Amino acid sequence: SELWLNHTVPGEVDQLGDLTVFRYGPSTNDKWVIWGHDIYGVDSGRTKEYCEKMNTDLGVTCILPDFFRGAEGKPDPIPVWDGQLSLDWEERLVPYLEAGGAQSVGVVGTCFGSYIAIQTSASGASFMKGGVSIHPAHPGLMESASEDEAETYAMIESPQFFMDTPDSAESVRKGGLASTVIATTYFDEFEDPCNHGFFNRGDLTDPAVEECVSRAMDHLLEFMTDYVLN
Repeated sequence: SELWLNHTVPGEVDQLGDLTVFRYGPSTNDKWVIWGHDIYGVDSGRTKEYCEKMNTDLGVTCILPDFFRGAEGKPDPIPVWDGQLSLDWEERLVPYLEAGGAQSVGVVGTCFGSYIAIQTSASGASFMKGGVSIHPAHPGLMESASEDEAETYAMIESPQFFMDTPDSAESVRKGGLASTVIATTYFDEFEDPCNHGFFNRGDLTDPAVEECVSRAMDHLLEFMTDYVLN
């Protein structure tokens, strides 16, 4: 199916306290995908379109929580796991997913969202089956928050796929820290013009970028099929 219809579908809106969740798919499902938005929030580029695509292509319910509480642009300070984000997860999203019948949950994050992918995967929630980080920003975010990247990876039991761009940290590249600590890892390296942000914000009229987006989407759908659906 086409990736670039450039329409934004609001989805259903579920309000978990002050956390707004955009939901694509039924409120009861045994298979779910959590979409971790980038540093520009839930309306960044094709984010909502892609979350809808997870539902239409895979039959999962895809949820897009607004971790930035509707902030326009990058919030200051950026929320960290040891605080608001862990509460959003443990007190709001985990009970919500359990109430929705979730048994198999995948997570995907772009840029800032890779921090969500890594931390939810490391949380110990038994339904977490795999994570995908696209142009991941979590190594820098974790360093800023004085979090130990290796310790966090050691708590991840599910497979993780890292799609790197030229700016990506060595720790999330093939042969780096993530691959030595996490049992099952996959990697792909994207080159210029497929730079940081290309997946949901890149210019799809550029054939090279379109090819990268298609490749990344294929990886994402295949990974979720293997680890969340099956």
